[in-house]
Amino acid sequence: MSLPQELIDKIFSHLSLDEPQTLRNCSLVAKSWVYPSQKKLFETVCISSSTHSSWADRISPANIELLLHVRSITYTLDMASQFHFPAYRIDSISDYLPSFHNLESLILSSIDLRSKLDISQQVRNFSAFQHTLASLSLWGCSISSGALTTVVNYFPNLAGLQLRAPIYRPAPEPVPLLSRPLRGRLSIQLFMTKDIPVLDRLSDLPPELDELAICGLSSRPMPYNRIVATYAGGVKHLRLLRGVAGER
Repeated sequence: MSLPQELIDKIFSHLSLDEPQTLRNCSLVAKSWVYPSQKKLFETVCISSSTHSSWADRISPANIELLLHVRSITYTLDMASQFHFPAYRIDSISDYLPSFHNLESLILSSIDLRSKLDISQQVRNFSAFQHTLASLSLWGCSISSGALTTVVNYFPNLAGLQLRAPIYRPAPEPVPLLSRPLRGRLSIQLFMTKDIPVLDRLSDLPPELDELAICGLSSRPMPYNRIVATYAGGVKHLRLLRGVAGER
C-alpha cells in the first residue's frame, strides 16, 4: 500500500539533517521516497577545502535536479590547510552556481573578497540566486569596502548580513555607494582592524534595520557614539554585545 504524498512529506519534516545516513536509507525504501530524501539531504550543503574534491567527484554540475534542492551553502577554507591549498575563491565551484536557483542563505568563510580579485566579475557567478538570496554571512573573509558594497548591492532581497571577524583591507579605487537602504538584520562581530569605515559605508543611505548587533574586540573597542550617530533612527533594536567603548 502506497502512502499519500502529504503523509510522506510529513514524515520527512521530522527527520534531522544531522542524520544523513537515515535519509539515505529512506531513499531506498520506495521510489516515492527518493525525491523527498534527496530534497532533505541537499537542503543544506557545506563544502570545505577537505571535502571539495569528494563533492566534485560525487556531484556533477549537470545534476540540476539535485542542486535545485539546495537552500543553504557554507563554503569554507579549513584553517589547517590554508597555507598549502590553492587560491580559494568562490569561482572554485562556479560550475555549480548556475544551478542554485533556490538558494536562500550563503555563508563564505576565509574567502578572499578583495577588489584586486575583480569582485565585480566574480559576483556575476551569483546570478542564479540573485533574487532569492536573503541571508549572507562573511566569516573571516579578507574584504574591502568596494567589494562589500558590490556584493550587497547585487542582492536586492538581502535581509540579513553578518560580518564575523572580517579582515578589512582599504580599497585604492573609488568605492561604490549602496544602491538601496540596508534592511533586515545586520550583525558586525570581531572586526580585525582599528579602522571601521565599513560602518559608514553600510549607511550611505539611511538604514531600515530591524536589528543591529555589534560585538567588537576588547583590545580594539568600537566607539558607541559613532555607532549611534551612524545608525540613529534607522534601527528598531540595537544589541551591543561587548567590545564597545563609551557611555550608553
